[in-house]
Amino acid sequence: YSGRVALDPRVSSDWERFRAMLSGGVNVSSDAALVAALRLVRGEPLGSFEFQWGWAAQLRTDMVAMIVDAACVLADRALDRQEAEAALWAVRRGRLAAPGDDGLAAREILALALAGRSAEASGVAVALTRAARAEGRDLAPDLSRRIQAALHSPSQQHALADA
Repeated sequence: YSGRVALDPRVSSDWERFRAMLSGGVNVSSDAALVAALRLVRGEPLGSFEFQWGWAAQLRTDMVAMIVDAACVLADRALDRQEAEAALWAVRRGRLAAPGDDGLAAREILALALAGRSAEASGVAVALTRAARAEGRDLAPDLSRRIQAALHSPSQQHALADA
């Protein structure tokens, strides 16, 4: 086996469509293109089959990375516009492919804090830090700063005091 697989020209895949929708690059794709691409995501790429085919590991890694990038870009744009629900939608789509991704978790915390859902934001932050600790790793410094800022902003302190 040469390690090369090609689909018959009459067959397409969601991955090919995903990449085509964002062919100019995730960062320059429109919100509409990002939404359309993320709607194709239904779970972790290749599911459990990646482990059966050694050649698929890199493909799966590339797929997950692009899906996470698309979700993070769309979530960041929504957060910049103060649209918490749109950011949460993007995060949920990304988490279908990468449930434990730190960047997605950080954006979920930011969106929940923006929506005034401080208890949920704190819960996600606790789960994220526990997972990182259990895996013996630190969160990226920029993610830690963003999370701390969201959880300790004046509006969050007021929301926590009201709770």
